[in-house]
Amino acid sequence: MKVISENSLPLAVTTSSETLLSAATIVGIGVVALVCGYTVLASLSTLVQETWLHGVSYRRSTLNVLLLAGILTPLCGIPSGCVAGLIGHRAPLAHGMALCALVGAETTFLIATHRVDGPLWFEAFAGASVGAGVLLGAWIVHRWLKRRQARRLG
Repeated sequence: MKVISENSLPLAVTTSSETLLSAATIVGIGVVALVCGYTVLASLSTLVQETWLHGVSYRRSTLNVLLLAGILTPLCGIPSGCVAGLIGHRAPLAHGMALCALVGAETTFLIATHRVDGPLWFEAFAGASVGAGVLLGAWIVHRWLKRRQARRLG
């Protein structure tokens, strides 16, 4: 049992099971934030690359398609970073960084298993630019939450 107090007056008493439940809730929210953010990223990237651009390939796509993919695909990271940051609103940038780690892991997996046809520099830059979009989205949420909190406090 832990007593939380201020000025020697007890404010709340928590037990270890309450602390454990609260930690599990925080982890659960983090997992949900990452799953939802990644789902948004995968859905938007598929929409852009497969539906609008009819499949993007380093070797088979025209220069215009590669340029459009290079602009639009990183933009898909912005809403996904926003979703992860809004769900994990206590630490939006941390959730954005965790989502970036997932993007990095996916990029590494795709390169290592030869599921992409571009050279290493091309695929690494593609993954990094999507990660930058994710961080931008999480940063936007971070700034919005800070401004919202400042307005509430007066």
